[in-house]
Amino acid sequence: MTFACHIPIRECAMIIDKIVTVDAAIALIRDGDTVSCSGFVGIGTPEYLLAALEQRFVETAGPIDLTLIFAAAPGDGKERG
Repeated sequence: MTFACHIPIRECAMIIDKIVTVDAAIALIRDGDTVSCSGFVGIGTPEYLLAALEQRFVETAGPIDLTLIFAAAPGDGKERG
């Protein structure tokens, strides 16, 4: 993987270590967790993460009792959200 990084190499490596797959990110969410995501009217909304969370719930009936926090309304105000 090649990318431009304007911070020290050690810090770049620390950031890369925090990049995970959608499934790995969703697997971290437990019953009763608070989940927050960014995005504003469809721009920057993590649609794949939200869809994967829905799919996990449909398949496993969990996680349950989540608190969802959105900084602004996700979706496009028409068909999504």
